[in-house]
Amino acid sequence: MMRSLFVLFDAGISAAIPSLAAVLPPAWQWAVVALCADESSEHRAIVPYGKGQSCQCPSAGCIRDAVVSALPDAARVVAVILRSSMRCVAHCADVVITTSNHAQWCRQQGIPARTAPDACQFPGLLAALVSSGTIPRRHQAHVYRNLLTQIE
Repeated sequence: MMRSLFVLFDAGISAAIPSLAAVLPPAWQWAVVALCADESSEHRAIVPYGKGQSCQCPSAGCIRDAVVSALPDAARVVAVILRSSMRCVAHCADVVITTSNHAQWCRQQGIPARTAPDACQFPGLLAALVSSGTIPRRHQAHVYRNLLTQIE
């Protein structure tokens, strides 16, 4: 069985999303993760619909539960994030593409991160990662997503 391949784009990089989506092979699905409906654009958007009781992040409307419910079962997930408010998305990902200042937090959490000095280099990092065909499966991300579907 072929696993679903999914990329989550932080709406904070909206101008770069078309160039990022353009590097994805046809088998890859993608969506934009927005913190509120106002951030969503013409792209496929996931927006928060509430906050689960188990979420401890400071955001009033955490995106985590909406992301987990939008992901296919057992998907390999790459998150391309720019803002620290997307950390709940990072917990759901197998690998994160981010800037250097967020990469340190990812590594402290045990989340593999590919880094660039700024979002302009994200398309090259994403292209290299998806073309390599070696998206690592992060067991903790899958356990976390499965747990959330059971408790929320």
